[in-house]
Amino acid sequence: MAFMAALVAGVTASAQSSIQFFTVQKIQGFTQTGAGGANVSANAYNPGTDTYPWRFAANIQGTSLDNTHPAPPNHVVSAAGSAVTAFDLSFAPVFGWEYRPGYSSRAAMDADYNNGSYTVTLANGGATPFALNLAGTIYPNNPVAALTGGSWAGGVYVLNPANAWTISTGTFATGFGWDVSRVELAIAGPGVDFQQNIGVGTASPFVLTDTSASLSLASGDVGAPTFLAGETYSVSIRFLTGSDFQDIGLALGQTAGSAYAAAIYDSYLSLTIQAVPEPATTGALAGLLALGLAAWRRRRLA
Repeated sequence: MAFMAALVAGVTASAQSSIQFFTVQKIQGFTQTGAGGANVSANAYNPGTDTYPWRFAANIQGTSLDNTHPAPPNHVVSAAGSAVTAFDLSFAPVFGWEYRPGYSSRAAMDADYNNGSYTVTLANGGATPFALNLAGTIYPNNPVAALTGGSWAGGVYVLNPANAWTISTGTFATGFGWDVSRVELAIAGPGVDFQQNIGVGTASPFVLTDTSASLSLASGDVGAPTFLAGETYSVSIRFLTGSDFQDIGLALGQTAGSAYAAAIYDSYLSLTIQAVPEPATTGALAGLLALGLAAWRRRRLA
């Protein structure tokens, strides 16, 4: 996750452990297929593969993570009143050490994992348990992207990459604060791996003049991705807010500042961009095809 990676940027783990970051998180997913807004979607978090619009997630980030390091157990006792009283993290090749059950409704997720204090024990030398407070129900408002340079068609945003375009995240309007909240914009596809963010975890704190925030990206901006005609790109926008952030370096038997933990509420949006050739290019291709067909006919008649 970009959010986790940014929070641990520059953190050097001690020789005893590769753990750099731990999170307990509640995620709600949305997919946008038109200008009117976004819908709760089972395909938001991992488009095409995910089957749940809500997920509870616990995750360990670090270096050299594999199926033996850090060694189990990595044990979490759920908040009081949770139907699932405790769980262990296990290794998954894509996400590292994790636990992330999915749900078809927020009510079902909240029944299994109540809001409140989670007690965490991470296997790591002289590690001691610590409490992480997933407090309240403080999901950010769901993102709704605003795009220019193309148009919506068939649930995807179609644009000519030769023309100017913009992508805006919409506004994080539920009490954004740079020390507890974050906005992420990511674009992935052929030749593109773009990320932009503001808020907690960024190298330079984003100081607000009000209580909301947003990101906007234009085709002419420095570092903006270049879309290739005929290719498809996935865009993700995330509004995140945290109820607890802690330095857990000492709890892991490391040095202060070497590892962090966070309890996070996450609103996640995905959409698809289809880049198409400009009309002149399409016309030229059609003309070449017609010339080729005419030449083939002449040869056949000869």
